[in-house]
Amino acid sequence: MRGLKTIEADPLLELVGHVHDEAISLADEANAEEALRRQNAYLSITPEWAPGLILGAEGYVAKRYRKE
Repeated sequence: MRGLKTIEADPLLELVGHVHDEAISLADEANAEEALRRQNAYLSITPEWAPGLILGAEGYVAKRYRKE
């Protein structure tokens, strides 16, 4: 949840949905790669209640949603 709240607070990203371990955001095409980098970083933050837990995130830039 912390990652999703951080995404919502970032003016570069518009969180439009999330399902289980997936976040779906909109960003301007000119800023898409930076938006993806930020979103992946936010979703990789270890929660305070799980010290030592290693998290990672990956994603893609696309004009339409697709399930990977």
